[in-house]
Amino acid sequence: MSINDIIDIKQKNVKDIIRCVRFNDGLTKKQIAEKTGLSFSTVSNICNELKEKGVITDKNDGNYSVGRTPKVINLAYNKFFVLCLDLQLEGIIKMALLDLRNNIIFQYENDNVDFADVYELVNFAYSGFQTYIKSHDISEDHIVGVGVAISGVFDRKEGKIGSCMVPILEGQPLKKIISDVFHLPVYVDNESNLSVLAAQLYKAKDDYKDNVIYLYIGEGVGVGVISDGTLIRGENGYGTEIGHIPIGNMNYQCRTCHSYGCVETDLSIYGFVKKYTGRFMGRKEGVVKEWNNFICDVLDNKPEAMNVIQENGIILGQLVSILVNLFDPALIYMGGVIAPIYDKLYPFIIDEVKKRLLIPNDREIMIECDENSDYTIFKGSVERLLNMWDPLFAIT
Repeated sequence: MSINDIIDIKQKNVKDIIRCVRFNDGLTKKQIAEKTGLSFSTVSNICNELKEKGVITDKNDGNYSVGRTPKVINLAYNKFFVLCLDLQLEGIIKMALLDLRNNIIFQYENDNVDFADVYELVNFAYSGFQTYIKSHDISEDHIVGVGVAISGVFDRKEGKIGSCMVPILEGQPLKKIISDVFHLPVYVDNESNLSVLAAQLYKAKDDYKDNVIYLYIGEGVGVGVISDGTLIRGENGYGTEIGHIPIGNMNYQCRTCHSYGCVETDLSIYGFVKKYTGRFMGRKEGVVKEWNNFICDVLDNKPEAMNVIQENGIILGQLVSILVNLFDPALIYMGGVIAPIYDKLYPFIIDEVKKRLLIPNDREIMIECDENSDYTIFKGSVERLLNMWDPLFAIT
């Protein structure tokens, strides 16, 4: 066995132990060994190293009054953090700092920011990050990394962003730029992939975890798919890119590919507002204000707004039926800007889905709305950074 193989095995064992104690306080080394399937000596040695690095703590088990008292292990979850950047909306930057149990320590949102380029955006985020950690005496050595959500695709071969609804990010090596500025590990992915990973871990019941879809509506339309327990990415990262499936209005030209009929031209926030107002509006033209007006009119059941709900609900149903027939999921989540109007859309969605399914008629299609998709994205970022983290390099 090579040195690299030995290192890989140890890193896997470390991750298994971290996962075991992450949400479980008070386990003994023996209990950790039983839960992970590792030998007691392996668990003991790794726990001793993690304790030296300040990643875990131990104390005597108070349940024992005689004999040799075993120590119980606790993860120092509130001493290590992941910075989450949500860059999926044009002109809006969202930041959050989460500890290793997904508690939000700090959250910040700045909208209507007109960044000249991606470098100005990243430096703006870095400045805010530095201000916070310095004012709260948090060491950069205790930042696990930076998780970044985008509305496009991170091309894993080229290392650049593609099919992005935020113009200043299109074609940019975003991961490298952020890494160069923050000097931390960086993970970049689209919001749907991050969301489906979090949904699999924290939302889906055990029977549904291996086959989950997350459909996200925002600046564009994205989907994350876990099939047979595996996140589908494709050769370059463009797997499950659905925004340009031509089932939309053939009179609408796509802002990204400039073709006609792309489904995200109808189902994005811009598509809803265009159908509601009769004209295309960008951020600077007040699309957010009109979107909020649209939501109010939907909730008041005004005919002009409900006509849009019916039209886009049918298109959403057609899109969902394609996904169901392709991937046969146990559960579908919908998140993003449509959460406030999901209940109005649902009857049109499910009616269209039932018309087009190849699965048995007695099977129920499980579709649920994620009402806190921002937090879901943040949790997905934490999971990916933890998967990259080698805590034996953590500094006390």
